[in-house]
Formats: sequence, C-alpha cells, structure tokens
Amino acid sequence: VLTLQLSRQNRRLPVILSQKEIALLLKATINPKHRLLLALSYGCGLRVSEAVTLQWKDIDRDRNTIHLKNTK
Repeated sequence: VLTLQLSRQNRRLPVILSQKEIALLLKATINPKHRLLLALSYGCGLRVSEAVTLQWKDIDRDRNTIHLKNTK
C-alpha cells in the first residue's frame, strides 16, 4: 500500500476592516460608480467576480434583494 503524505497549508484569516476604515475608503473614492460598487460589494459580502458580473436586472428594488448567478 502506497501512502502519500500531503503538505499542510497554513490558512490565513482574512483582514477585516473597521467601520472607520470602510468609511475612509468610500470617502476617498471619487468616482460615484466605483463608490457604489465598493459599498454594494462590502454591504452584501460580494466576491469581486460576483460584483463585476452584476447587472441592473439582477437587483429587485421592490423586495430589496439581489439575484446572483454563477457563484461559489
């Protein structure tokens, strides 16, 4: 019986920004389109690929929901 030893990878915890840091980030963003994308991504917890592929028709303003496609 052949056994393979797998290497363990150290998993780092993600860096979490404080509310003050998020406010500074949004305040420093000049372009309103970029500011909206950052705020929406942070507020909804979107991945970059999800935020980039988001379209207006995916947002249901009546029910305050976002329909995400092709996500993990």
